[in-house]
Amino acid sequence: MDRAAKYGRLDCVFANAGISGGPDFGKPEGVISGVAGTLGRLLSHQPGWRLSRHSGGAKHMKPRRNGSIVVTSFVAALRTSAVPSYGYHAAKAGIAQVVRIAALELGPNKARVNATAPGPSTSTSATDACNTSEGAAMFASSVPLWRLAKLDEINELALLLASPASSYMTGAIISVDGGTQA
Repeated sequence: MDRAAKYGRLDCVFANAGISGGPDFGKPEGVISGVAGTLGRLLSHQPGWRLSRHSGGAKHMKPRRNGSIVVTSFVAALRTSAVPSYGYHAAKAGIAQVVRIAALELGPNKARVNATAPGPSTSTSATDACNTSEGAAMFASSVPLWRLAKLDEINELALLLASPASSYMTGAIISVDGGTQA
């Protein structure tokens, strides 16, 4: 359904999806294999990649000279993590670059493009390890606040980026990661 047609305008698009390829180094053969295939599979599920291939809500925002596109990346775009994965980190870094380029392209039309870069969270569906007590403890130990983020803590940043309060922000990749960037 075309929401812009239904409601008469489109103020914000939130692109959130993704999968993890898992740790590449952990393969039984002990070598990195199939990185290109893994990267391609990951990119096909990443919101920023789809944003670059499809204009998303930009076609509705440009004529109005207003709007916000918020993309979910991950702190893996900015640094390595406790469970490294070549394809996953490359895909998330790619999303960060797509956001920056889209911000440059849409800026003259007053449409903003930003990304959240959450760290490990209780809702990290791509990482089943966070859903076990052992996995959660491992990820929490990599965070200076020594805990996983709650979904509400991540949502608040997305709401800020979607709101007029961020009217002078575009091209930003903002981490909400418990201090892993410190």
